[in-house]
Amino acid sequence: MTGNIRHVGIIPDGNRRWARRVGVDYATAYRLAARNVIGFAEYLFEAGVSATSIYCLSKQNLERPSQELEVVFEAARELAVTHLPRLRAKHRFRLVVAGVPGRVPVEVERTLTEFVAETANENDHRLYILLGYDPVEEVAAAVRGAEGRPFALGQLSVPEAVDLVIRTGGGSTPLSNFLPLQCGYAQVHVLDDYFNDLTIESLRSVLAKARTEAFALGR
Repeated sequence: MTGNIRHVGIIPDGNRRWARRVGVDYATAYRLAARNVIGFAEYLFEAGVSATSIYCLSKQNLERPSQELEVVFEAARELAVTHLPRLRAKHRFRLVVAGVPGRVPVEVERTLTEFVAETANENDHRLYILLGYDPVEEVAAAVRGAEGRPFALGQLSVPEAVDLVIRTGGGSTPLSNFLPLQCGYAQVHVLDDYFNDLTIESLRSVLAKARTEAFALGR
């Protein structure tokens, strides 16, 4: 018997280091990462995970040089236009974008906003995309919207506790402001693989280990 892992968060680190190692440009690395993100979300949904959060871009990442951000935004556009519809063809899920509007190109934001609206009533699975995300701003927005009611996790843009965080890239292991309130009791698994080297087999192994650990803890 194994424990219940309902919500998995992924910090897909190491894309630029992977590009330098294999000798491709950053644009190629980020496009592959966008495709892989959806492949892993598909596997997790099929494995019984009900929610997945993907850390695409933090508010601090927006301070990078414009030429670096351009390739990230292009990968985000491909994610929105090509890969999300592919996932939707196989699974019913609600898309939520956590981040402050206006920080990504208009085309990307418009496409994601339309997808959010189209999937608003889906409840089988949830996919949270963190884009230009900052936890302080997430909390501030929730408090403003609470209108005097006591603050609760369910008022956040990502309103579910995270059970498992998978961070690729090895080396330094900060959570980089990834859903700090939601991850208060999450297991954190740091993998040496760069994100584009991560395989379904590795993901399956981590999920199985996390479920076993969750069961041992009575969760």
